[in-house]
Amino acid sequence: MTEFTYTARDGSGAVVTGTVEAASTNEAAALLRQRGLWPTGLRERRSTTARSGLIPNIGSRIPARELALIYRELATMLGAGVSVTRAVAILRDTAGSGSARRALADVAAAVERGKPLSEGMAPHERQFGKMEVAMVRAGEASGRVETMLLRAADHLEFEHQLRQKVVKMMVYPGIMLAAALVVPAVPSFILQGSQAAVHGYVLPKLLFLVRLLAVLLLLRFLALGGRGGLMLDRFKLAIPVFGTVLRKLAVARFARGLADLYGAGVAPASAMEMAADACGNLALGAQLRGGAALLRQGRSVADALQATGAVPSLVTHMAAVGQEGGSTDAALAKVAQYLRDDAVTTIDASMPVLQVLLWAVVAGYMVLQIFSLLGGYVGIITKSLETQ
Repeated sequence: MTEFTYTARDGSGAVVTGTVEAASTNEAAALLRQRGLWPTGLRERRSTTARSGLIPNIGSRIPARELALIYRELATMLGAGVSVTRAVAILRDTAGSGSARRALADVAAAVERGKPLSEGMAPHERQFGKMEVAMVRAGEASGRVETMLLRAADHLEFEHQLRQKVVKMMVYPGIMLAAALVVPAVPSFILQGSQAAVHGYVLPKLLFLVRLLAVLLLLRFLALGGRGGLMLDRFKLAIPVFGTVLRKLAVARFARGLADLYGAGVAPASAMEMAADACGNLALGAQLRGGAALLRQGRSVADALQATGAVPSLVTHMAAVGQEGGSTDAALAKVAQYLRDDAVTTIDASMPVLQVLLWAVVAGYMVLQIFSLLGGYVGIITKSLETQ
């Protein structure tokens, strides 16, 4: 069977787009007419692997803000009685980014074939989020899809706001860093001429930036997973201040996911594995997954968390209290909120200090550059006087 994308008009004349599986173009057109659609465009659809290259499912991520809006709108439509097929089709047609449209088109096609929503989302875990797909699957099993979608939207909105906060705080240090690269070049252009300045200052700095970009791209590739991603995430956790914030956010994401999945009726061991895989840090996730084996042996959630050695004692204590009161999911949700707030507080407290340190480094670099230029000019003047 071949998958075709189509553009058609329904009985009211409205334009409808989507995908259909058929053995040939004629059969695809016949299937559309059986659905009451009049096809105006029909072409064979390339597979996800063909679009993405040799490695499937490495397409660009959907922006967190847009993904949160998708989940919130989907929850609203499902809560209003709109069918899953119709709701996903609407989101596909109104999606803002190309990555969202492509992923939602695949989900719409899968849902039209009778597959569950989570099964349609599963091949695009990179775009929709591994935790979010697991939450939708758990919601389908427990009849709480709308609730799971709203919780996923809340978490994504928090991540977007946190990212915006960090970016906003780094604007001034970024300007200072750019000034450190540009300002020392001005005297060179004035005193040495453009050609000498380009060869003596601009080209070395461009070479440095190219090397820095290559390193960042390599780190980005390593972060996709595998042993390199594990080592990189372990290194992130070891960075002073920054590593502490990352650990708190990862544990908060794990606790929030474990609470949602556990509350939706997922088996504790499976819930812990899913939440660990989606905590956002491969090194921490590998530690947390170790607790699933203890849960399968009949140990409590608190004992399993404590045995991993990856979470603060507050998390294990709250889990123990929650189990005693029969509200483990609620206790873990409160811990997740506390860790989120604590991480934001740490960022707010550390960013001014980081800005001052960066300013001091940039200022010291600029002073050294100025003295270096002055020393070079003094040497040139001294040689000129000696030759006279």
